[in-house]
This record gives sequence, C-alpha cells and structure tokens, in this order.
Amino acid sequence: MAAVTVAAFAAQAGSFKTADVASEAKWVVHLDVDKFLASRIGQLLTDPAANPEMQKKLADFQAIFGCDLLKSIQGITLYGVDADNENAVAVARSTAPQATVEALIRQSATYQGRQYNGRTIHYWTEERHGRPMAAAFQSPTVVVAGGSVDGVKAALDVLDGKRTNMSDGKGLKVPDITDSSFFTAFGERPAADVGIVPEAAVLQSCDWLAMTAGETAGNVELSLKLGSAIAGNNAQIEQVVRGMLAFMTLAKERDPALAEVAAAFKVASDTTGVYVAFSLPADKVNQFLKDRKQAAPQPGGRHMGPGGHRGNQCAPACTNVNAGACGAAAAEDCCPGAAR
Repeated sequence: MAAVTVAAFAAQAGSFKTADVASEAKWVVHLDVDKFLASRIGQLLTDPAANPEMQKKLADFQAIFGCDLLKSIQGITLYGVDADNENAVAVARSTAPQATVEALIRQSATYQGRQYNGRTIHYWTEERHGRPMAAAFQSPTVVVAGGSVDGVKAALDVLDGKRTNMSDGKGLKVPDITDSSFFTAFGERPAADVGIVPEAAVLQSCDWLAMTAGETAGNVELSLKLGSAIAGNNAQIEQVVRGMLAFMTLAKERDPALAEVAAAFKVASDTTGVYVAFSLPADKVNQFLKDRKQAAPQPGGRHMGPGGHRGNQCAPACTNVNAGACGAAAAEDCCPGAAR
C-alpha cells in the first residue's frame, strides 16, 4: 500500500495545484513537465539529435548542478496578483539538490540573504539584464522565485497556509484540466495591456481566457476559451479569430503545411464566449515547428523559405484580419504571413 501511495504521489508531482496559487491571482500559467516529457510531442521537441544547442545547455546545467534539468523539474506554476510582470512569482517542484542550488546563488557578487519564518530568502541582481531576483525553498522539493523579496514572502505564506489560496473557489475559475493536459493558462483581461494591431483591438475587450494543451492518442490537442461580459464583443472576437485562420489558409498552394495547421482549428461561440479547439498528430506539429525554425531569418537578413527558396527578410505580417482584403497571392520572396 505504501509503495502504491508513493507512486501515485510521484505521478502527480508536476500537476497543477490550486493550493500553490494565491486566491487573488489575476493570471496563472502551469506546465506539467513530467507529463510533457512523457508525451510524444515532448519527446520529439527534446530529442537530443534534433536539438544539439539545447542539449549542450542541458549538459552545462548538469555539470554545474549535478542533475538533469528536464528530469529534476517536475512542474512549474507562474502567477501574478496584478498586471505587473515584475510582481509575478514562480512555484516549482524540483528534485534538484537544495544545497547545491543555494551555494551557487550565494556566489553572486550582489547576493544577500534574509531570514523569514525559518527559511532563507536569497536575493541578488541578475547580471545580464540587471533585474532583481529573489528565491527561497519552501521545502527541499518546492522552490519559490520572483522579482522581489515581498513577492516571495507572500508566495511562501500561501504555501504555508497563512494566506488564502485558489482552493477557496473565490478567485479565478480553474478550467477543466484533463489527465492528458500538460499545459494550462487562464486569467482575466489577458490582453488589456498588450499591443495589438487595430483590426484585432477587440481582443483587448476579453474579460477572461482559459487554455489547456495536452496529447491524446498521439494527437496534440488544444482548447482555448475566451470571452467578454458584453455579448456583442464575443461576436466580434469570433470574427477576428476566424479571420486570422482564414488568412493562414490563403497560403495553401505556397505553404500547405500552414494551411493544414489552420484547418486543424475548429471555432464555435455562444453568448458567453468563443471556443477554439485544435487537434493534429504530434509528428506533424513537430515537423511544422521544425520547418518554421528553418524558415526563420538567418544572420544577414536572409532566410530559407518553406519551399527551400532563399529570399529577402520577411516583410511585416498582414494586419488586416479580413482575409479577403489581404489578397490570395503574396510576393514570391515573402515567407508565410508576409502578404500585404
């Protein structure tokens, strides 16, 4: 019985836990690393043969910390209590050696430590970008990190049960998370402070958003729900979403892979919101991402197009969500999405 209990706990170590998140959170993002790595798409994206640069970085991490980064982080949750990303915090469940991690943090020239409820909050200035950082172990397997000591303190209090968490049901509504889901994101006013082209500005009226991604029977599946309290806005949001997908299909002859991805999306709506579903075999998703990476601009402003064509740097993407206004043909030297 004990062995079964331990195995069940280990299997859920990376799953989303409402008790990890403050009840007043305005947005939440979670990645179940264990489940992602066990999926077909996770295995393809982390394949050493296909990602030599990533593998080098992982090898460097292992040489420093004495553990495999991907295998040591079981799950990570990020959340914010306001729209300021500087106040966001991350809660990670990890098997990385606490003593080793803390010893490395202390090597920073700007390092300082402060005691809080029997724990050490480490804080320092990140060298590359000059950003303040703070971190603390809530337990040997749970670490909290953020941009301020106060933020880390508050997150520790949530984990310790001294501040209310999302389990009270008074905050954001948690989307349905299936056993196959490895990614979850939800929040209120998700695009309120995001720069958006004028034609898609209605997206800024979204009052809520919920998204899950996972894999079922080898298919990558995504569910996106977004909506506004104003019914009329939902109809406009649906038009924007459908317009974006229609624009993607315009490249069918020149870029059939992009059109296939667009066809994998299904859109529906009602008075409460817009619902988008996506399903495509993991191998096709992986190949599509590899092709996009290959087609990305290369140093010197040149890029390899979808058909092996080498052209000029991509032109700005069309910003008109009305697909008919964009025109079906794009310049031969432009990559997908460059029609104007």
